Amino acid sequence: MIKLFDSRLKDYPMHVKQLQAVSLGNRRAWLTKKLMVWYKWHMKSVSLVLVLLGLGFGVASAKSWKGAEPGVSTKRQVMDKFGSPTRSFSKGGELSDGINYRGKQAIKGSLEANFYFDSSEVLFRIDVFPARKLEKKDIVRVFGTQFVERTAKTGHTVFVYPRDGMMVIFEKDRDLVVSFKFTQAKPGEKP
Repeated sequence: MIKLFDSRLKDYPMHVKQLQAVSLGNRRAWLTKKLMVWYKWHMKSVSLVLVLLGLGFGVASAKSWKGAEPGVSTKRQVMDKFGSPTRSFSKGGELSDGINYRGKQAIKGSLEANFYFDSSEVLFRIDVFPARKLEKKDIVRVFGTQFVERTAKTGHTVFVYPRDGMMVIFEKDRDLVVSFKFTQAKPGEKP
């Protein structure tokens, strides 16, 4: 049997004193119980953090397209991933510097894709014209209902997913997708 009280333990927390006062067999049970309490408490904390991140209370991140992510990927990374573009362009203004993939160099799943870069050559927008015909119901099924529906000046219906940094543009009189636009996410915006 262990000493019930050791004078050297007077400054230790109570649970250490309690541990010294029990036999070896009971120590394991006591320690197991304490570890389970600690584990359950920490798992609840981790679960709460994951839920909050899932609800958009975390760091903003845009939807990436085939590994290219606005605000993160550089021009060199995009070109390394997709190869030489069909053409490069520089026309001044916000959408001044970009690269285009179409025709034989079109990226799988697209008829055409345009990547726009800022003055530091960091990707800030991707425009994708899908090869497959997609309808509104397909978009809602895949991306959900957390969008704002707007009508563009051109008369096109647009679904804006602000938390994901994504816009889906539809044909004027039909429910078919014309293009996707990917930008940096805006986490504080509500759909």
